[in-house]
Amino acid sequence: MGFVLLLPLVFTIAASARIPLLYVGVPMAAALSVTHGFLPPHPGPTAIATIFHADMGKTLLYGTLLAIPTVILAGPVYARFLKGIDKPVPVGLYNPKTFTEEEMPGFGVSVATALVPVILMAVACRGGNGVA
Repeated sequence: MGFVLLLPLVFTIAASARIPLLYVGVPMAAALSVTHGFLPPHPGPTAIATIFHADMGKTLLYGTLLAIPTVILAGPVYARFLKGIDKPVPVGLYNPKTFTEEEMPGFGVSVATALVPVILMAVACRGGNGVA
């Protein structure tokens, strides 16, 4: 689902930077798959941590430690091999919309939206029972 939601972003970045779609899409797909596979609160890691009665905070920590090198290898490193495959964004496939500064969310709101679940899990883990 995340790939479908972020696909317009891949097209926009590739078109505006004039770089191949694969050079943007592969790292994004790598990051999404690693996030969904290794990091709570996504369903897979959360279910496994629950089944094995694992500490959710430690699961997040170990998942992050595994995710970083995996994303580096599966994303930018692999995408460099694919950079020569130049498939431009098809004309007319999408119509990029330019937003004004007033329509854009602030930096703090954007960062908070991404970090609130992680912070809540860390606080719950530190709270004693280890279950978020």
